[in-house]
Amino acid sequence: MSKGRKIILGAAAALFVGLLGLIGFAGEVHAEPDEGNVKIYLEDVDVTEMSDEEIQAVIDAKMSAYATTPIDLDVYGQNVSIIAGELGLYRANSDLVDTISSLKKRGNILQQYAIDKYYEENGPVFTGISLDANYDNCYALVSERCTFTDEDPIDMTLELNEIGALVPTEKRDGHYVQVEESAHKLQNFIQNEWHGGRSQVILPVKVVPGYGTVEQFEQCDSVLGTATTRYPNIGVDRDTNLRVAAGKLNGCVVYPGETFSVLDHLMPFTEENGYATAPVFLNGKVVDDIGGGACQISTTLYQACLYAELEIVERSAHSMMTVYCDPAMDAAVAEGYKDFKFRNNTDSPVYISSSVGPSGNELGDGIVVFTIYGHETRDPNRTIEFRSEVTNREKATTVYELSNSEDFGMVLYADGHDGIDAVSYKIVKMNGEVVEESVLNHANYQMSPNTYTIGIKGASSRAISMLADAAATENIDNVYDTLVELYDTE
Repeated sequence: MSKGRKIILGAAAALFVGLLGLIGFAGEVHAEPDEGNVKIYLEDVDVTEMSDEEIQAVIDAKMSAYATTPIDLDVYGQNVSIIAGELGLYRANSDLVDTISSLKKRGNILQQYAIDKYYEENGPVFTGISLDANYDNCYALVSERCTFTDEDPIDMTLELNEIGALVPTEKRDGHYVQVEESAHKLQNFIQNEWHGGRSQVILPVKVVPGYGTVEQFEQCDSVLGTATTRYPNIGVDRDTNLRVAAGKLNGCVVYPGETFSVLDHLMPFTEENGYATAPVFLNGKVVDDIGGGACQISTTLYQACLYAELEIVERSAHSMMTVYCDPAMDAAVAEGYKDFKFRNNTDSPVYISSSVGPSGNELGDGIVVFTIYGHETRDPNRTIEFRSEVTNREKATTVYELSNSEDFGMVLYADGHDGIDAVSYKIVKMNGEVVEESVLNHANYQMSPNTYTIGIKGASSRAISMLADAAATENIDNVYDTLVELYDTE
């Protein structure tokens, strides 16, 4: 039954009260009440002669039928079929039985006559069930059943084709079901539009366009900057980390105005993410940790960004001097507190290319290469150079440590690092002539001592005392002589 045929119950009850008031003058007639010809319908069911219990049974049956009625949800062109009861369907007019009963009250003969005349002219009273849905149920249903079509946008990017040229890739718009708006729409649909019957509701979806245009990416055809660092052949694990970290940055595209974070692309430093254990700087010492070598990747990218003259947003020096770059030209990364970030301040996307591999020389070392492609707008006669200068140096000292972690008789040596204060400069030339020189970075690298670690695990108190005396002389020959003596007597 359409809502157009329903008479609002409150208004109907008021009308009856008004009718009784209009004929109140006939109160002197004392005839017995008569039910008259009143006709009351609950939607399509005649409930005139029903008791309150029977009317309630009709309501319950109708609510049960409504609750099991299918409703189709259009989710970005895909159909999700639910039943109305899953929306927390309930009856909003909880006093419906009492309202219907009030419409059937008896009156005297003249009052009933007036009522009969009203029904003769206006027809029976139709009442209806007011439906509502629980918002939380609607929200949960959309969240759990209707977000499967969500897709992130795919921005246009660049890739190297089979001949080594950069070509734009296809982009795709993303789309997301608007869960909160959908829940409100379903609740409103039940309240104001639906009263049974299979129906369809189109859920609101937000479309997020993929970024980039072919014209924009076709500008990315020049090398803006490139940098190379070398690494010694000191172990397969560090080599693994260099390749893994470089691979996570290779092919990245940074759009105009976007800030790029190296840590966001390299983390987490875990075995599950491809990293191995290799040497890193920590608290003035060289220790083994997962991901050792990632700093060389960020440093090489940093230097390529310098040549490309991209805006440096964040950069940190190492705690100690590195061997693969000049002082004050590094960019350390450490999860939680050191990141390298740059912003694309050009008018087109920039593309990051990286490679790690053998250098080809007789030492068997390797090289890390980063190249940044983009739209070149600088004067071709303009060149830039970088220069580092050490302003102070503290020579590494030598320390001797006794260690219960190493077996008696074991002596380990670790190279230290000089403490260095340094400054780096950017030099701009036009047609080979210097037109600008500015300070780029200041850096302070702490001194780390050369360290002899002398094992005393399992040694007697006498042996420990003798080794401590030998170590105090700060002469490694005395330590070895003492060990020889102890071997003969212990």
